[in-house]
Amino acid sequence: MKNSTTTIKDSVRRLYELQQEKKNFDKYYNEVRNKEQVSISNFMFSNLEKGTETFEITLDDGYKYYKDNKQLKITKVRTKKITWLLDKLKEKLSKETQKQVINKTYTIKDFNGLVKYLKACGVDAKKFKKYIEVQEELNEAELNRLYEVGKISKKEINGCYELKLGEPYIRITEKKQGNEEDL
Repeated sequence: MKNSTTTIKDSVRRLYELQQEKKNFDKYYNEVRNKEQVSISNFMFSNLEKGTETFEITLDDGYKYYKDNKQLKITKVRTKKITWLLDKLKEKLSKETQKQVINKTYTIKDFNGLVKYLKACGVDAKKFKKYIEVQEELNEAELNRLYEVGKISKKEINGCYELKLGEPYIRITEKKQGNEEDL
């Protein structure tokens, strides 16, 4: 029993120590990443043409890169999230277009009440609607398609969405080099 307890303690200790190392490394990595991203962003702002979000650089000095140069592409990325405002879209789009881009789901809230009401028959639309719950969802793929084919104009959708910008970050990708021979 003592031997298995010692073995499990060793396993738990090793795993715990690795978790702590990873936690410390992640903290260090995030600190360095944030500092270097600010430095790269400042360089881009100061040295590149306005609106340029990418540049290339070669790592070719130091013992790691002296013989094995690395061609890198640096890109400043800022994600964009569009939130569509259905009420505003419905004000601006024709009924026909709305039917194409807005999916509606009808839910009967009180089925027994609906059945009783329909049996009574003199169906009044306003009374009928109180039994129905409508959920609307935008079909973004269809909206995009109609925009691309010119059935919806930029003017029609202008003001019908909110654009939220994410925090910018730097993406570094290594450019693959072709078959080069040593000189």
